[in-house]
Amino acid sequence: MENTERTNRKVFKIKESKADEVPEHLVTLFENSISNLTEEQGLQMKGVLKRQADAFANSKNELGSTDLIKHKINTGDATPIKQNPRRLPLAKQEVADREVQRMLDIGVIEPSISPWSSPIVLVPKKNDPTSVRFCIDYRRLNNLTKKDCFPLPRIEDCLDALRGAKFYSTIDLQSGYWQVQMDPADKEKTAFVTKRGLFQFRCMPFGLCNAGACFERLMECVLAAPILSYPDMNKKFILDTDASGFGLGAVLSQVHENGERVVAYYSKSFSKTERQYCVTRRELLAIVASIKHFHHYVYGTSFLVRTYHGALRWLLNFKNPEGQTARWLEFLSSYNFEIQHRAGRQHGNADGLSRRPCTQCTHCTRQETKESNAEEDPSCYLRAVKTAKLDSKIREEIEIESTEQGANWMQSKTTEEILAAQQQDDTIAVILKLKLENQPKPKWEDISLESKQVKTYWAQWDRLKVINGLYIENGFQTFMEMSNN
Repeated sequence: MENTERTNRKVFKIKESKADEVPEHLVTLFENSISNLTEEQGLQMKGVLKRQADAFANSKNELGSTDLIKHKINTGDATPIKQNPRRLPLAKQEVADREVQRMLDIGVIEPSISPWSSPIVLVPKKNDPTSVRFCIDYRRLNNLTKKDCFPLPRIEDCLDALRGAKFYSTIDLQSGYWQVQMDPADKEKTAFVTKRGLFQFRCMPFGLCNAGACFERLMECVLAAPILSYPDMNKKFILDTDASGFGLGAVLSQVHENGERVVAYYSKSFSKTERQYCVTRRELLAIVASIKHFHHYVYGTSFLVRTYHGALRWLLNFKNPEGQTARWLEFLSSYNFEIQHRAGRQHGNADGLSRRPCTQCTHCTRQETKESNAEEDPSCYLRAVKTAKLDSKIREEIEIESTEQGANWMQSKTTEEILAAQQQDDTIAVILKLKLENQPKPKWEDISLESKQVKTYWAQWDRLKVINGLYIENGFQTFMEMSNN
């Protein structure tokens, strides 16, 4: 029995080890990459290679292909150019025949009956003079081709972009040009002639004048931001919504064979009144506004609404809604959808849109400036209160009296009693907690939903200190030190 258990453990360990191995064709790459990585980084590197194993070629003859772009050769109304083959050294003839056969086998070229033809050239490689590179002399074809002026990046700009990076890696494409398809109408112009006959390229060959610009366009296309997909009315729509303190965001998407793809984005800043709504009310507003915006997509179909605010499902089933909530629920009743709760960490797409600054509107900036420049209320030394607009002389007398009363109150209390009172105070406790944790001054969006008193303390952040666990302002520091003595 024990031997059987030991055998099972060994078999399990062997299977687990094999499952954890890097694919065979990536072992060398992995070993060369982990020399300067920590153990944890090495495991992450291994995970990336295992997940993306299909992106790496197993051999030099394995090629990918993209349909994002096709190479065209615009020669206008030019007459086709026919050139005779050049004589090759007998020692190099076998190399040329072998390369032509290899390209036929992997589908790079095909036999041709084109009126165009260009000669081949075998060029010694710089890093290995004993080997040659199979090239085609397209100079006369290039002279007839209208040039593509798409800009290529400067090497200096590329080096400048590396500033601040900690890890550097290079990715060498497997015959990158050969992974770009030729436009069917222009294949015949790539024809080249050898003693074996006439052949033409099915993909973009090296040596064409516009090949670099075409490949750069492909790189821009691949590395650009995610491209929106066209809506498919045969697939179910997914609407992700979220609301923050000053805006809402929504993402409309659909699930395709290659994963979930975005159809459209939507975001909107809240008005001054909408900013005062409670969290649940703002989240419901986000759903209503988003469905209104995407009405022409989702009306008459069944769709899924995803939100991380779980209370919305309860609110939609509320029996006796009133006022604005009742109107919103009546509006939503004309749509066929279900609500799904999603964890906040998975809801970053809509959450980011709801928090995106509205740079075209100055309302947020004005509001933040107004709060941060608010006049300091002396009555906030002990507990903030709302002061009335009184005559300046009367206000001065009241403020002096208020300060003296506060000092007398503090003298009658011990440090422990004051500390307990501050911790129980709903306003001071918020600021005191941040100060005790040595937190930096919170951003406006983090305190925008707090009370007016908390915002008053926030505007005086640099004046606030904590001594012996007590929250005080600079003006009372000497008094507190005297009290402690």
